[in-house]
Formats: sequence, structure tokens, C-alpha cells
Amino acid sequence: MEDNKEYMEETIKEILPQKPKKNNIFKTKKCKVLKLNNNTQNLDIDFDGYGIRIHNAKNISGDTVELKYKGTIGKPNFIYKL
Repeated sequence: MEDNKEYMEETIKEILPQKPKKNNIFKTKKCKVLKLNNNTQNLDIDFDGYGIRIHNAKNISGDTVELKYKGTIGKPNFIYKL
């Protein structure tokens, strides 16, 4: 009876599909700074022709910033961070 139970558990593990691992790898891209408002701490950047506003941007200097992102811009899976 024990052998049968172990055999069934192994068979079930083989049949069930494995869940795919989530891709947590961010890509990086240098983006042009369009405008930085120090009073409201808003940063506007150009990402492949799309304008992105980042709130609470502090200590930004220069004409470009490096943005970490994953997904496709314009799609619900697009995530970004400085």
C-alpha cells in the first residue's frame, strides 16, 4: 500500500506542469531629460518617443538618466524605476 502511494505521488508530480519562473531581470536605457521641476520633484523623460513622468525624483543632474525597465512600453506589463 505504501509503495502504491509513493508511486502515485511521483506520477502526479510528473503529470502536473511546472509553473514558469517570473522574469525579474530589468533592462537599462539612457533617456533624455525633458524637464525637471525641483518644487514638485517631477521628472519628465523621453523613452523611445514616449513621455514618462517620474514623481519624487531627487538629486537628478545632467541631460540623461538611466532608467531600469521591463516589459513593453504601451502595454500593461511595462514597469520602470530610476
